Amino acid sequence: MVDFVRWSAENYPAEKYALVVWNHGASWYFQPEEQHKGISVDYDTGNIISISNGDFATMLEESNEILGQKLEVLGMDACIMQSWEIAYEAMPYANYVVASQDYEGYDGWNYEGTMADLVANPLMRGEELGASVGQRFIETGDRTQSTLDMSQFAALNSKMDAFAEAFLSETDTMVYQQAVERSYSYDGEWGVDHDLRGFLSTVVLRSDKEQIQQTAQAAIAVLDSVVTSNYTHDDISGANGLSIYTPPLHVEGLDYRYLQASWSDQTLWDDMLRRIFEHR
Repeated sequence: MVDFVRWSAENYPAEKYALVVWNHGASWYFQPEEQHKGISVDYDTGNIISISNGDFATMLEESNEILGQKLEVLGMDACIMQSWEIAYEAMPYANYVVASQDYEGYDGWNYEGTMADLVANPLMRGEELGASVGQRFIETGDRTQSTLDMSQFAALNSKMDAFAEAFLSETDTMVYQQAVERSYSYDGEWGVDHDLRGFLSTVVLRSDKEQIQQTAQAAIAVLDSVVTSNYTHDDISGANGLSIYTPPLHVEGLDYRYLQASWSDQTLWDDMLRRIFEHR
């Protein structure tokens, strides 16, 4: 992948770059085999760009070094890649992230439509390109696609840490489970990732703890500025642009890879999950 970025920059230099990663996507985890946790599986060799093991961040860091700048757009034309954990890894390396919260059809993005938009408006920013990807994708009958403004992502992380800290001080496993059950997941009731806005909105409605309510509402306010566009098909309800690891309490336990990843070292979300699962 890095060799491809180098070849592209040398042969087609540009003021702004968009890198689209294609093939199967598995969020940061998905399948039990470690080599299947990430994006772009090579079934001949078993290789994959792992998220939780750091391949993804290394790829983006080396790409930035080659380009001498951040990617204007990081796109993932693959299933279920629009999650907080993946965006967290991409935050230092991309201005905008475009991906789907749900499964994608085999045809992938509508490149014909989006490239026509880009030709018609070659000066468009990443936010506009992401909106075009989403709009043209949904026009083909696919399910959902959103764009994230990564300049706002650090502020979102700060608000989420404040929410997690409030939840740590007054752990309410019942409210957590209600929020999980009432928020969208691409795998329905069996999903371990859920829509972040839906989760936080349910907490605001169901919790009787003022600090938890206030910090959840503050996180929602910033999240709404992070998601610059969100296109969903009519049969999708509750996909607001970003998912996060929120396993229901009936699962065996938290994924150990999650607890060892960079986002767990640097944020409080995993600490909140640990406390909840200890008190279930």
